[in-house]
Amino acid sequence: MAVIVAVTVTVVDVPGTPTPAAYAATPALLEVRAPQEVDYPLAGTDPTAALERLAAAAARQPGAGTGDTQVVTRVGWWLDEDADRPGQRRVVPTRSEVRQLPDGTTRIVVRRGEPLRVGETTVDPGDGPVDSDEVFPRDPVSPLDHPDRLPTDPAALAAALLGAEDACVGFRAYCLGEMIGTLNLDHVPSPALEAGLIRTLVGNDDITYAGTTRDRLGRDVDVFAVEDPDDQRQYLLMFDPRTGYFVGRETVLLVAQPDLEDVAPPAVVEFDAVVDRVSAP
Repeated sequence: MAVIVAVTVTVVDVPGTPTPAAYAATPALLEVRAPQEVDYPLAGTDPTAALERLAAAAARQPGAGTGDTQVVTRVGWWLDEDADRPGQRRVVPTRSEVRQLPDGTTRIVVRRGEPLRVGETTVDPGDGPVDSDEVFPRDPVSPLDHPDRLPTDPAALAAALLGAEDACVGFRAYCLGEMIGTLNLDHVPSPALEAGLIRTLVGNDDITYAGTTRDRLGRDVDVFAVEDPDDQRQYLLMFDPRTGYFVGRETVLLVAQPDLEDVAPPAVVEFDAVVDRVSAP
């Protein structure tokens, strides 16, 4: 059964109304194919089998090269202030290239596209103007800045990522999903590490297997729904069923927010997708 929910909202302001009409140029929600009829927030089934299938696929991959520089190309969007409508928001597409350099620094070049108009779902600004080009030192002790130091055993890996005092009890998939996204959006994990990362999600109560979809780049992906600790949003993690690797994530606003009063939930408010990853000379 497919789920199709349109979330782009346009409301005409009526003279004399006490507050401005809600307006936000947000993309349509993903159409998720699931065995049962569901609505947002997405429901799902036990994710164990699907996660194990993806982990096994990831472990079989040849890797992305052996060069000293890791390069990740990604696209995404976020809600930003609309210059033409003060206090209201529109989706701004971006394209980023993240380079992990041999000298221990990270260079990130971001190209910013034009804000989406109502009904548009463009995700890639292509060769748009460079919005920022910055170099940052990597944190010498952060596990997210040094994936080569991480263990690949799922239990040891989860402990390394969450720390000795696990502050994520009850929403471990949320915490781990954030870290898996960061590692994949900023680095090129080895096949063994990617398999271990996927397996850290097994056994957590706050994640379900939602089904399959075609993502914003037209790729077939497996979708996992992760609960928000505050029940305000739902986080969707997407993996390539062929390679097993993480390929993207979306954040869906479920509950109206005072600071996002122009956004009518359910609405996609953030999106990231890996376009390419390689280890280069």
